[in-house]
Amino acid sequence: MLQNNSPHLNSPVKKKSPRAKLNLNTCSLKFSKIDYFLFGCLSVLSLLALILSFLKSKTPDPDAFSKFGQFAINQNTFQNTIPHSSLNNKSLPALIATSYSPKQTSSKCFGTLTVGDKFVLGTLVLFNSLKKVNSDGDFCVMFYNLSVNSVQLLNKFGVRTFLVSPLIVELYRDSNREITKSMEFRDNILWSKLRIWQLEEYDKIVMLDTDLFVVKNVDELFNYSEFAATPMIDKKEKISFWRSPLMGMAVRNKNFRPVNLPHWTGLNSGVTVLIPSNLTFSTLVNELSILPNRPCCPSQEFLLYFFEERKKYVRLPLLYNARMLETIEDDLEKRSFLRNMKIYHFVGSKPWKKRDNNCKLNRMWWKQADEVLKYFSDLYIASNDNNLNLNYLRSLLKKGSQTGKTNNVS
Repeated sequence: MLQNNSPHLNSPVKKKSPRAKLNLNTCSLKFSKIDYFLFGCLSVLSLLALILSFLKSKTPDPDAFSKFGQFAINQNTFQNTIPHSSLNNKSLPALIATSYSPKQTSSKCFGTLTVGDKFVLGTLVLFNSLKKVNSDGDFCVMFYNLSVNSVQLLNKFGVRTFLVSPLIVELYRDSNREITKSMEFRDNILWSKLRIWQLEEYDKIVMLDTDLFVVKNVDELFNYSEFAATPMIDKKEKISFWRSPLMGMAVRNKNFRPVNLPHWTGLNSGVTVLIPSNLTFSTLVNELSILPNRPCCPSQEFLLYFFEERKKYVRLPLLYNARMLETIEDDLEKRSFLRNMKIYHFVGSKPWKKRDNNCKLNRMWWKQADEVLKYFSDLYIASNDNNLNLNYLRSLLKKGSQTGKTNNVS
């Protein structure tokens, strides 16, 4: 038999550590309590490193608006507050199109502002109602605080999406009225609608609220001059305002006198026709910067004063912004109004909150909401698009699936 004289095999095994003992017979390691403690510490540190890495990836990126990522705006770093001082409006950011937004195809567009996922379904139904009446023009949405899923749905529906920073106005220095957090939040949304004037790539825009429902084609609105909107329908609609001197705005129009006439007084900004212009936007912002008090229904009253005093406020027929039909007492007049109206405005209870089978307009709205779901379902089947989150859209529909009675007129 050959004898192996290798000194490495014949020499005894040296102990590497007093704590880690190697047993050649069982080929296993034996660890002391100190070893287990050290391994445990390393595991905890590794887990913490993973958590920190995950949190860092969720932190809003200042360039996120140029990518297709999370579109929730960091309110601490991406907002504009308009102070009561001279303001360099060139520093205000313009609207920024998201990466997957459809390309511009027209010189005119129907636009809206959507803030928060709960309004996305209303936005989709609004544009679906415009599609069904063969509207001519692009569909555009200004937004902030929307999830990726919401922006994806809008883009897949052919809607151009533009990220904006909220326009925050400090108008409370001389006001004796208590301003609640909810009022402040709503005001920020209303003032942010002014950013539509920054969308200069279009020659004319029809700005619409998300709680509108288009019944007939309204392309003729693009023939109106700036600034066109509907006055109040009835004296019960409290949008007469007429407090311009109290708001600190200069009276330029000597014929601008306090009156309270239905179909003439006040302004509802649910439907407006405007010409985009950064110059107009800068003038609006400069005028805002000197207001001492918060106007009532702030943006509507402000726009009324701004354009009426410059003799540019054009009254639209009420059929372009039908609302508050409960104020029409005569049944024949009400039926005639419903038959001729082109856009209905769900003032008060919003249709996406619940289905109301007793209300014809609510039923019409939900019929189109179901059509939107079918559109995306067919698109998913045809394209097998894994990025399309149908469950997310179903969840939006489900929130309003319960039936009940609304305060809208049938």
